[in-house]
Amino acid sequence: MRSRHLRFKVIGGTVCLVVAFIAVGWLPAYQEILSLRDQISETSEELLGAEGKAQDITDLNKSVEQMRNELNRNQKTIPVKTEMAEFMRSMGRRIKELQLYDHTINTRPEQRESKYIVQPLEIQFAGDGLSAMEFLNHVEHLPRLVQVTRLRLERSERGGAKVTTQIDMNTYFYENRRGEQ
Repeated sequence: MRSRHLRFKVIGGTVCLVVAFIAVGWLPAYQEILSLRDQISETSEELLGAEGKAQDITDLNKSVEQMRNELNRNQKTIPVKTEMAEFMRSMGRRIKELQLYDHTINTRPEQRESKYIVQPLEIQFAGDGLSAMEFLNHVEHLPRLVQVTRLRLERSERGGAKVTTQIDMNTYFYENRRGEQ
């Protein structure tokens, strides 16, 4: 009978140890594992959502770098107003060098913007087509910022390869020294 009683104590003790292990050790650990799995799922979803944003940032950085490279290649400047007269003289000289004739260079009223001034110009001349194209190439490669707003080429009344050209363009300048406002 003693051995039977001892068996019940051993079985009862083992059951108590198993219940204690489950209650104190395994069950909290299992609940922690379930909680961690939920956190991993949520974080995975967030990462998948952020993956597109990271690609957008990469694409944006590439675009900014391309713009910087373009700006570095295009070193056009906005000069000061006092340089306008020399600019007009240099345009007239270039027209004469190219043996273009009947030329006029007229300014229109300037337009004041917040940090710079827009000076509209009208340039007209006549001459052979190659010289007219060379003048247009000269305008395109000016070291200052210009914007051709209208370009008109017509066959000249003198015939042959002669053309009459009219260019309306804007050039820009600062009122004072560069950048000073």
